[in-house]
Amino acid sequence: MESAAVDYFADYLSRQTQECMPIDQLEPVVGNLSIQQKNLVKNCGFGKFLLKHPEAFALIDDYVYLVHGHKEARAVKEKKKVLSESVQSIIKDLKSSGLCMVCSDDLKIYAFGTCFHPICYRCSTKLRVLCRDLKCTVCRVELSNVMYTTNLAPVTLPEMSKAKLIDEACGISFQNESVKEAYSKLLEHNCHECKQNFKAFESLSQHLRMKHQKHFCTICLRHNQDFTFERKAYSVVELKRHEEVGNGTSAMRGHPKCEFCNNRYLDNDELYRHLKREHFSCHLCVESENTFYATLDDLWDHFGELHFYCKHAECIRDPSRVFEKEHDLKNHLHHDHGGKYPASYTSYSQMASSCASNGRPSRSQRFTTDADFLAPDDSEHKEFVGEVISVISFYGFIAIDGINSFDESIYFNAGALGLGNLEDLSFHIKAGDRVYVRAEMNAGHRTKWRAETVEIVEDNFKLANPQLPSRQDSEAQSSSNNKQTNQSDSEWKVVSKSKATTNAQLSSKKNPLENGHSSSGSQKSDIPWEGFAFVLASTNSKYGFLRPETVPPTQQDRNVYFDMWAYARAIGVHTNQCSDVDLKKKFSVGEKVFYRLQDQSYNAKKKTCKYKADLIMKCCEDDYPPDDDDDG
Repeated sequence: MESAAVDYFADYLSRQTQECMPIDQLEPVVGNLSIQQKNLVKNCGFGKFLLKHPEAFALIDDYVYLVHGHKEARAVKEKKKVLSESVQSIIKDLKSSGLCMVCSDDLKIYAFGTCFHPICYRCSTKLRVLCRDLKCTVCRVELSNVMYTTNLAPVTLPEMSKAKLIDEACGISFQNESVKEAYSKLLEHNCHECKQNFKAFESLSQHLRMKHQKHFCTICLRHNQDFTFERKAYSVVELKRHEEVGNGTSAMRGHPKCEFCNNRYLDNDELYRHLKREHFSCHLCVESENTFYATLDDLWDHFGELHFYCKHAECIRDPSRVFEKEHDLKNHLHHDHGGKYPASYTSYSQMASSCASNGRPSRSQRFTTDADFLAPDDSEHKEFVGEVISVISFYGFIAIDGINSFDESIYFNAGALGLGNLEDLSFHIKAGDRVYVRAEMNAGHRTKWRAETVEIVEDNFKLANPQLPSRQDSEAQSSSNNKQTNQSDSEWKVVSKSKATTNAQLSSKKNPLENGHSSSGSQKSDIPWEGFAFVLASTNSKYGFLRPETVPPTQQDRNVYFDMWAYARAIGVHTNQCSDVDLKKKFSVGEKVFYRLQDQSYNAKKKTCKYKADLIMKCCEDDYPPDDDDDG
């Protein structure tokens, strides 16, 4: 009540020209207050009431002056009050559960920063020391220092810096010697066989090889950030079994091998990325995402076995001149070559038959899909449908449909729901709610995933999105698939990705550069986002330049750079399939082409233009991609 009266007088003074006025002119304003506020001011006396609040008012020569900052000071007090309530809620939840939010183990030694989101010291050490991740697991604020203590109470940064025991390299302060000793034990390198201690992990590894004939898995060492006591050493026979089938006690079923390189990789996702990056797949086959070829020659052998390609000199080794059906090749010959056959062939049948007579069969590595396996992606982000299994005041966990392991569950906090870090989640979401989640890999945590966004799936949303099944439907489907298929460990589990881009899909006319900014903050484009352009003489075999038809020849800074990526994107293939394509032969100087810019400004060094084409293809004006609302 008193603070409301102070705010009223302060607001009244702020509307004055000089933010001040004589006290005898301000005193009648008391009549505008409520009855209780009036009585409060009258009992205290108006002058004494103002002097009682020096943070808001100053009395000088019978004038009342407004002192700035009183509202900010009150806001700080309110924030501290809310923070105090949040701290009490956190302490209450942790004392009742006694479990770490990351690994679900018992909390004996707490680790937290100034934001006071405690986790166990083991998880904190793994994140800060092994993974070099200094961010809080809940609010993602970077913490320069954290406190390891057995007392569950907030600690300020100055208090942390005054601690007697500090690991300055990792920014960790310790409550006492016993806590520091527990931390040091986590980082020890002790032999599993004879318990001998080593200062460095390399020394331990050498000791195990020389004295005990034991070896660590180099693949696990390279990818998994574990403490030394968590790592397992194998004999030669055990190591081979581990690489082929796993340990038998975990979900890991060995390290899959690339049949082309004879190298093993951590898991199917890593192997898939290797195959996409280093080897080749067919852009025409329906199951091309599951079949790979060792070299470009093997891929072209496959084209000859199952597809049809043009033998003209200018079309050789160009993936855009490979056709799924025979009549497509005939149409190409008629449209682009005037119905003429290459000089070495006298008939179409002779040329078509030669496509299938390339000698040796292509070397391929094939994998089988599985409906209950989520497709590996080139990024570390995926989307899931699942069910909330537990909610504490400021975090919770989601079970992914069809997966019953807690290690595969998704951790989420208030930020994933678009809420403030201090808001209680139990008022917004509860166990049993169906949710749609976009998540990222949760490195260093027990749960594999961390939610970026969480949306509650309502009934009407599910009806409008039939691809989001219920949990019961997903488990039933998973059970059915397990009965129908029994795949080997070497089988690839991946669902087909979207089909390659076609000319008919290039119909969008909305220019993302015309909004005044792009995702990277680039300025508004001064050339059309898509349209026609002319190939310039500076084009070579690997990259070139275009001049949009709306740009005068003198304005070279508005030219468009293009490379093999833009050409491969237009024909819907991977860039590595175009390694034999010569852009200078493909696009003649002065030729009119269709282009589309990238969504952001191109700032490449050593290039004379600031725009880069995301797509470039041969076409005439009749081939211009239509608008979505065009007839026919």
